[in-house]
Amino acid sequence: MRTEIPLMSSMQNLVCPSVGSPARPQKAFSPVWALATTALILSLGAGLGAQESVVVEAEEPELQVEDVDSIETLQKFIRQRESKITSLRLSLHTEISPEPDVRMTMDSEVRVLSGTHLHMTARTVFPGDIEVETESVQRPGGNYFREDDPLQGEVFTSMTPEFRQRVEEATAVLANEGIPAPQISPEADALLGAQMLEDMNRSFEFTIDGPRVVGGERVWIVGGPLRLAGESEDLLGTGADRASLIVRTRDGLVQQVTQFREGRSVFDAKVVEFFANPELDPESFRIDLPAGQEWIDVMDHPPAQQQFEELFQLAEELKKEQPPAPEGGDGGR
Repeated sequence: MRTEIPLMSSMQNLVCPSVGSPARPQKAFSPVWALATTALILSLGAGLGAQESVVVEAEEPELQVEDVDSIETLQKFIRQRESKITSLRLSLHTEISPEPDVRMTMDSEVRVLSGTHLHMTARTVFPGDIEVETESVQRPGGNYFREDDPLQGEVFTSMTPEFRQRVEEATAVLANEGIPAPQISPEADALLGAQMLEDMNRSFEFTIDGPRVVGGERVWIVGGPLRLAGESEDLLGTGADRASLIVRTRDGLVQQVTQFREGRSVFDAKVVEFFANPELDPESFRIDLPAGQEWIDVMDHPPAQQQFEELFQLAEELKKEQPPAPEGGDGGR
């Protein structure tokens, strides 16, 4: 996504973007992936790396607004409220402007049920009024995707649970090396944004301000500059030097995320509607296949196949670079 704007398969970039690291040449991120992933980050707290979660013990007293005085206590405040959520429905509006004359937007809706079912629809508008529609469903039986863009028309692809596990294992290898890699599974215990806050705090030197009233809502303002080089990771590929988050006090929802570069907003994602614990029918998490259409396995869809092969190849290379595990069951001691 750096400044290049390739119109690529939106499903493949949501699940498996081209990635790079400081030690490897960077490949261009697709704007669709950056937009769609951000929607998932906000709604599911699915951090772009396998980070350790803050464990909330059941016997711990629930933090109140007046108890929040640091990033650590705010994370705990959010996680305590996430533990009470089993389903959600929300809509988001996201804008990315990597350069002053380049602007992309996405309007999306997300539903999550019990950490096992996910349904997301999105409409992305690129420069030149190029529109791409995407829809994705995850359920125990597999993942299903619909995408409609000017290059390939409407395409329906699917992924088996076994292949999904292989993708998750490969992205975990990348995450362990600090390489941005999205998760394709919803995090059942991170539905308000605590994981995203934790991940971004590793890249930005956050402080907390508030509570204060903004737009009629009592919120905390979290923000700060990019940490020193070598201590941070540009998770969204925006080149931002500062970031801010708005967190609601009434339920702990991360309501808005904005990233800035030289004082200009390059990334902004805002929750427009949010409903916690709505009644959702598991059978509604589906994509209806039109007459005459067939599901195509992701590895039989050339654009997606290329992306997954690159992911698996990079994961294998990283495995070979890792030092061998110490012998013995005592950690080598």
